[in-house]
Amino acid sequence: MKHRKPEINYLKISLLIFSTVATILLTNFPDFHPEKILGWTYSLSTDMLFHGSYYFFISLFLFFLVAINRAGILLKSVLLVMPAVLEGTQYFVHGRTISLTDLIANYIGIGLAILIWIVYRRLTFAKKPTLY
Repeated sequence: MKHRKPEINYLKISLLIFSTVATILLTNFPDFHPEKILGWTYSLSTDMLFHGSYYFFISLFLFFLVAINRAGILLKSVLLVMPAVLEGTQYFVHGRTISLTDLIANYIGIGLAILIWIVYRRLTFAKKPTLY
């Protein structure tokens, strides 16, 4: 019996690369603040909401994209390291600053996404009762 090579899903790989590059660019774009684009005034709570919700949605997107199998530990590791690295690189970007509150909001978003993913997986793949 021949072993088939796993098919490469180029759409998933493209979306993974796009979301990673978009995150890197958005977090290091000089003086980028969504509230300015929306015409809102800056507030710490709004800034934390933007940070947390972005990382929440990008994390869920990546979980569904990769489907957390063997790549799950790697993906979670990247999600835990990436916000700190990207926040640190903002030191070198004009108009950006390193912020502990941003970092906390990022990790809250990732943590909530992980919790939602765990609940989803347990509900989706719960063992169905069998009749004997």
